[in-house]
Amino acid sequence: MKRPVFKAGRALKAKKTFHPGDFAFKLIVYILMTVFAVSFVFVMVWMVLNSFRTSFRFMQDPLNFFDFANWTGDNYVNAFTQEVGANNTTMLGMVLNSVIYIFPPLILQIFIPTIAGYICAKFRFKGKTAIITMVIVSMTVPAVSSTLQTFRLISWMNLYDNFLGIYLMAAGGLGFGFLLYYNYFGGIPWEYAESAQLDGASNLRIFLQIYMPMARPIIVAMFITGLIGRWNDFTTPFLYLPSSPTVANGIQIIFDFSGEDWPLMFASMTFTCVVSLVLYALFSKQITESMSAGGLKA
Repeated sequence: MKRPVFKAGRALKAKKTFHPGDFAFKLIVYILMTVFAVSFVFVMVWMVLNSFRTSFRFMQDPLNFFDFANWTGDNYVNAFTQEVGANNTTMLGMVLNSVIYIFPPLILQIFIPTIAGYICAKFRFKGKTAIITMVIVSMTVPAVSSTLQTFRLISWMNLYDNFLGIYLMAAGGLGFGFLLYYNYFGGIPWEYAESAQLDGASNLRIFLQIYMPMARPIIVAMFITGLIGRWNDFTTPFLYLPSSPTVANGIQIIFDFSGEDWPLMFASMTFTCVVSLVLYALFSKQITESMSAGGLKA
């Protein structure tokens, strides 16, 4: 019996069926996403263009985007040179406070959950199921509900208005990062560790030299998202670091000290948004791929 001959370049295609319901659903989604995107871009353009106007011209006509004849760069100069707050902090000082506020806690938030996730994923011990269940249940409780007790604890430990208090709050090993690492390490075969154990490797060495490098995509994603999140964090520095304003909450201080100068505030906000957008644009692919790789498994 001869085999059927298929002509090159011709592939069998399944006949597509038109479903009005699917088409209507996709059309509605596209319209909503387009409206959302246009509104977001509109607000960003409105903020940036008005940051080059004087306060007087802005109050006269906030929607006059193209007032090019009266543009000025003084708002950006004032945003970086104006001294505000109890310690007369400038924007550059706020950037330094942001760096001190971001990186040490970020390292703790990445490294400690990595250890906790690895231990729960690769070792058997009593209470393991209870710990994982507790983490999942705790994530359903709004974080704001514990703010008062956290504030009292930090004050009782004399760590209020101190960066050490921020570092202590970031040193927890359980949370969303723990679940990411737990599922990621759980998907890596234990045979790697068994081969290393035959060569005399300790558990610490196996973790640091074998499993940690494998978790690099998750670590990079957690670092980038944590960096952007902490850069834009207003609440924590506002509550716990009143004398050391970061860029996020320093914008409000600049606005108050300037007598509600909106273009000056827009200039400060533009600087903050540009940093976040640049970081996300550079690392969006790594964030998406890493999060999908470390997603929760059924």
